[in-house]
Amino acid sequence: MEKPGYWRSGLAIAVTAAIAFTACTPNPASPSTGPSASAAAKRGAGETLNILYWQAPTILNAHQATGTKDADAARLVLEPLASWDKNGKAIANALASEVPTVDNGGVAKDFTSVTWKLRTGVKWSDGSPFSADDVVGTYTYQCDETTAASTFDVCEGVVNAFKPGDNVQYDLNENFRDPNKPFFKHVNFKGGGDAASAARAVFQTGDVDYGWNLQVEAAVLKPMAQGSSVGNLVTVYGSSIERLVVNFSNPDASLGDNRGEPSTKHPFFTDIHVRRALAMATNRQAVATQLYGDGLSGKATCNILTAPEPMNSQNTTSLDVCKFDVAAANKELDDDGWVKGSDGVRAKGGVKLKILYQTTVNSVRQSTQAILKKDWESVGFSVELKSVPSSTFFTNTSPDGANHFWADIEMYTNSGDPDPTSYYASGWSTGQIASKANNWNFGNYGRYSNKDFDSIVDQLRKETDASKRNQLAIQANDLLIKDVAVIPLINRTFATSGIAKSLKGVDPSPWDSEMYNIADWSK
Repeated sequence: MEKPGYWRSGLAIAVTAAIAFTACTPNPASPSTGPSASAAAKRGAGETLNILYWQAPTILNAHQATGTKDADAARLVLEPLASWDKNGKAIANALASEVPTVDNGGVAKDFTSVTWKLRTGVKWSDGSPFSADDVVGTYTYQCDETTAASTFDVCEGVVNAFKPGDNVQYDLNENFRDPNKPFFKHVNFKGGGDAASAARAVFQTGDVDYGWNLQVEAAVLKPMAQGSSVGNLVTVYGSSIERLVVNFSNPDASLGDNRGEPSTKHPFFTDIHVRRALAMATNRQAVATQLYGDGLSGKATCNILTAPEPMNSQNTTSLDVCKFDVAAANKELDDDGWVKGSDGVRAKGGVKLKILYQTTVNSVRQSTQAILKKDWESVGFSVELKSVPSSTFFTNTSPDGANHFWADIEMYTNSGDPDPTSYYASGWSTGQIASKANNWNFGNYGRYSNKDFDSIVDQLRKETDASKRNQLAIQANDLLIKDVAVIPLINRTFATSGIAKSLKGVDPSPWDSEMYNIADWSK
């Protein structure tokens, strides 16, 4: 997944209330986009653009999305006020006429207010004018406590058909603000299948123009892309981190309505020594080398925030919890009184180290599970593997989903944006713990709570000095890693997608949805 910006995602909320979308951070990019990009010559000159997301969208409301698939599908019909360029700089490429700054008077000198100026002449798809009232309405909706229980109606006239978990059909918006765009009359946004079949569809059969998130073993993906006559592989590095989330609550079904609630305590992950041992028994380099091509689509990392570069901590490389060391993991558990039984599983006080480890159905993830399970069991954990369809995993409604987290360890990808405040706050602050009371819709799925971490996040919210913010971001990362609140595995490429060689204008940004500039695409 991918979890959008608050998962991938999760969803990072765009500069203000017009839309929330997945955000990632920049590193060197290696796009290969076929013919040189050029603006569409004429609105509606092209027929149907075929897009394949093997994780199918289930909702077209980015403010309630729990997966990148939903945020990206919504990005075709919703726009932010502004966005980020490839270097993480705010740009006015959408509904705002300019990005507010102190110099242009948009940001008050004391930083207590921001004034947005909107583009003139912008219309909704039904022809009605876009105004500040719409921005206020979106903000009010987004901040309403009842929003988590509401649904999003289809955008009549633009979304032709929507089958949740299957397919979205879009028609051209005749009232789009640029008279020469979009190029395509229709978009077929197909969901389903798996990453391998999506790769075949773009590189071998040529059935689709765009294949998203090709999380396929590097040994399979690389030759498929290199040997293709119809498609190119596009990769862009960002801050997408495949991670192991540790459950600090008790997922035992016998607890009934209290299952997974933050008021409960995990039977053994509340013990820092158990968490440390698990981290030291985690061979992230093996995963990176065997499954991600050691750089083709991901590289090993022990940081939960890897970009922007000034916020990428250099302090974790020397930490013992960042080094694969089975002997050290065994010693950690021995010294803490966890004793191996005849079955090889450690126990203490009648509690056994039995882990249910869940993630989505995906060949790379199942292979990752297998690699980690072997080493974890060698130090005395019992590990049961569980794989869940992405359409189920990335929801707040299913007991098998990441939000409920009725397991001990779960794995997915998430990322930040140029300002890491919301990324940190959503993922690990006490105020964002997911629970039944908030429909499991808050981003802290691990139910982690640490007053020192909360304090750092509060400081980030207030600090305006760039160098001090960088240091606070590093402090937050280091605290999470030392406390083993999360175990980072792989810094994945943000975009690992396949595009038809005939498709022009695709220019993925590590800070925005892959669909952010779809109006510029053409053939």
